[in-house]
Amino acid sequence: SNAALSMAAGPYVALLDHDDLLTPCALSYVAEALSRSPRPVLVYSDEDKVDQRGVRCEPHFKPCFNPDLLLAQNYMAHLSVFDTALVRQLGGFRKGLEGSQDHDLALRMVQESSKDQIIHIPRVLYHWRMHAGSTAINPGSKDYTSERGLRAVQDFLDRQHQQGGAAAKAVNVAPNRFRCQWQ
Repeated sequence: SNAALSMAAGPYVALLDHDDLLTPCALSYVAEALSRSPRPVLVYSDEDKVDQRGVRCEPHFKPCFNPDLLLAQNYMAHLSVFDTALVRQLGGFRKGLEGSQDHDLALRMVQESSKDQIIHIPRVLYHWRMHAGSTAINPGSKDYTSERGLRAVQDFLDRQHQQGGAAAKAVNVAPNRFRCQWQ
């Protein structure tokens, strides 16, 4: 992912899985959202899944930016578009967080941004394919992602505490679901 990031020439990068689908108008909606905001750093859309027969199912209609929910789960996930310069400034994708690298990146991005720089597009623009071994079917199929997601959340909480925020401990309550225990 960092090698791909080093080749990115545009002001924004989008994170996509190689086997998933975008709606034909997805990038148009992203461009429109980017043009409406003075300095957006993170844009995300709603998503759904595509089963093994090609049928769309399980829509995920997301809220506007919700920092507490982002600590509890990576609700932004697909389709997420990030400000390239800020991603690079933050050091790109961190080693050891593979499988939860997008959650970690979103947490680090929001820590460096204001609420109005994070934009939700309330449209299903991304179709996540369900297949054997996919977390789209079974969140526990890649058990390492929960441990790495927990680390990303705890790192966020530790950085926030170092900057004067309350101390907190993240705990794993289900696959890729976390709870913050505030001191």
